[in-house]
Amino acid sequence: MIVCGAFGIDAEHAPMLVDLVYDEWHQQHEVVVSMLGSQRGPAVVDALHHAASWVPRYLDYDESRALAVNAIWALGDMSDPRAGSKLKQLADANNEIVREAATHQLSRRGVLSDGGDGNP
Repeated sequence: MIVCGAFGIDAEHAPMLVDLVYDEWHQQHEVVVSMLGSQRGPAVVDALHHAASWVPRYLDYDESRALAVNAIWALGDMSDPRAGSKLKQLADANNEIVREAATHQLSRRGVLSDGGDGNP
């Protein structure tokens, strides 16, 4: 992650970053999500959705759900229709912060959370 931060990220780094989103051995999920925000593809969309839906043990205290909100913003910036579908799922989340962030991104994309097709 230090090397990616210093020299930049390209498509070759995406698989490693996707793997890191699911790994529990580190405490840098927010950094990984930020780096993934510049990448594209189905695996990236799924990883960002996972980060928005999951609370790592070390972030149990974080009631602001910063990891989820960062992942939702990254999904909101993607033109991939799958990202829109994932945002719709998150707009139905039990957590109010996640729900509001996803709804905001759907609105920003011009998609209604109750019937749009997920495309911007």
